Amino acid sequence: MKSFKPDAIYSLIHSESTLLLADWISKVLESPHIIHVADLPTTEFGKKIKEVIQNSYQLVTISESMSSFIKKETGKPSKIIYNGLKCHNNNQLWKAKNIQEDIVVRYVGTLLQEQQGESIEDITEAILQLNKEGIKIRMEIYGTETNPQLSKRICDDHIIKHLGKFREEDYVNLLTNCSLLVIPFTFNESRTGNYRYSFPAKLPDSLGSGVPVLIYGPPEMDAVKYCKNNRVGHTICERSISKIKKFLKELIEDPMRFNKQAVLSQQHAQRTMSLQVNCRIFDECILNIVTK
Repeated sequence: MKSFKPDAIYSLIHSESTLLLADWISKVLESPHIIHVADLPTTEFGKKIKEVIQNSYQLVTISESMSSFIKKETGKPSKIIYNGLKCHNNNQLWKAKNIQEDIVVRYVGTLLQEQQGESIEDITEAILQLNKEGIKIRMEIYGTETNPQLSKRICDDHIIKHLGKFREEDYVNLLTNCSLLVIPFTFNESRTGNYRYSFPAKLPDSLGSGVPVLIYGPPEMDAVKYCKNNRVGHTICERSISKIKKFLKELIEDPMRFNKQAVLSQQHAQRTMSLQVNCRIFDECILNIVTK
């Protein structure tokens, strides 16, 4: 292994154990360590973890809040690389007229009690109540990582359907061919601490789709905070089925207003989360080592 001499060790960190392993490899090979924190396994840093972060050549985080939190805990500043934008849809923006034909709310992502519990249940309940009131809306959920009990509890296979796995080549079409995308975050206080700095990859893609996006979750969640601060998407930050119903009714009654916001959100995502932007920041991390 010592005969292998890379210019840098770049570690994408999801747990403390992988961080410590990458640090050990960096020391053995005497190569600078670039740490990319894609998710925070804990909000409590022990002495060893702090030292690894402090002594790294470069720290990369996925959001401003995560960057600020880690800097406060360790003193280490970081470069921010948001989860990349896959969905480029300049020529297929959501059209307001489609909403009158078939109103489809769609969620594409994991369906887990600890991450989407409470919020996904509120959204589905709001849709079911509106249908009972004569407002026809259906919801489709796509994704493979699923809590079967939660799925069974919220789906009726008529108005609310869980359609499971999808082909990768269908991903962009799923995001762009609907009336509304939703991104739910749990309201359970015992769980929000573990996920508050999460910045899911589906958020940039949803904002970049050109389709209206509803972000539903507590205000301390990083993704919710980001959307509010940058005025992208539409946020509901308190648990309220009535507010979801009101939002959906407004979407149906005045689709052009939501279409305009969708375009602004798309432009923001392309300006700040595109592959070109991320590559430039990544190149800075690498080139500083190569040219040193």
